[in-house]
Amino acid sequence: MVISAIFPAIPVFPEQIIEIGQVEKQFSGVVKKKPYDGTIKGCTYIIRPNSSGGQICYTVKKSLGTGSTATCYLVHRWKKDLSSMDAEGDCVLKVVRETSGFCHEVSILQKIVSHPNIIKPIEAFSIGEIMHLLVLEAGGQTLERAYICNSESIQTSRTLLPLIRQILEGLKSLHDQKIMHLDIKPRNLVVNRQGHLKIIDFDSSEFGTSYRLGDQERKITLFYRAPEHDITGILCPQSDVWSVACTIYALITKQYLFYSSGSEETLQRRVDTFMRIFNSLGGSARLFRNSAIIKEYNKTASKPLRMTGDCAPHRIWEKQIVHRGWASLLTSLFQYVDTRPSSEGALALLPTIEADDAPIAVTMKPQLHENIKNDSMSTLD
Repeated sequence: MVISAIFPAIPVFPEQIIEIGQVEKQFSGVVKKKPYDGTIKGCTYIIRPNSSGGQICYTVKKSLGTGSTATCYLVHRWKKDLSSMDAEGDCVLKVVRETSGFCHEVSILQKIVSHPNIIKPIEAFSIGEIMHLLVLEAGGQTLERAYICNSESIQTSRTLLPLIRQILEGLKSLHDQKIMHLDIKPRNLVVNRQGHLKIIDFDSSEFGTSYRLGDQERKITLFYRAPEHDITGILCPQSDVWSVACTIYALITKQYLFYSSGSEETLQRRVDTFMRIFNSLGGSARLFRNSAIIKEYNKTASKPLRMTGDCAPHRIWEKQIVHRGWASLLTSLFQYVDTRPSSEGALALLPTIEADDAPIAVTMKPQLHENIKNDSMSTLD
């Protein structure tokens, strides 16, 4: 297998890895090293040649987190080698466990036109079939860690508006390029100390303006998943906009709006989440009956789900969000796909919200504030 470079000037081939292992001790230019044992655990350096005949070295500083398909590390990129190094700066090394997922994400990143709100790739390479490595610029903390899991962070319009504007501007750029992200959530958005936000993690992304899910295929983390995922199984750019709305609600309240308890994404949990969405948006009995997820559930359920009459909308966010501008924005975004705005349309709605320090939401029940922090679904990629 040969993985082409993200930038043509940097050819990347599996056999180009010179050395990978663990630095035991380093002082006064003397380096003592352990050999590579076949896993990333304990590995603190990777050396490979660059296109100009020199060497590039990555030294691992710390783990940033592990998802279902990859582990990310903060690394320092050096020129030359371990004994004679010229510093270049920190970046993120994403170690992907699946070859197909790695190749897919690289293919997406290769096509993305650079944008200030989209993470910039540096290079990609593989160590045989053992592991695949994607090097990205360092973008800061995730919104999940910086705001949702930070008990001291309180959102106001003055702080929230710039973040949402940057998310939508990054999405608009992707959608203009006919790329759907399909996993927008606080964990896939990073922000630095200057408030500069970037969209990351493109392993679920797809080209085009429509994507039909295969049998048993899942896209978008459960509590940020648009209803069309489970109604028709067809996703589109507006599916990302729904995820933005869920992200806005989570940033304001530190909760999932469409939360269902459990530790795994079971069919029952998917149905419970869908029912919360359906009850919030309202809809006809025919829409409910013909939804793919209800059909799937009723095939094996001892008590099939039925609805005899239409369901009126119960927009619970309108009771919880006291700031009229934000409540109105969420009502505009939480729509079925045929009436939901595009990322460009959502951007056009932001000027109606005043950037002030007034409270956005009512105080939520303290025992519920932990449902994002503690729920295992929030840590899935």
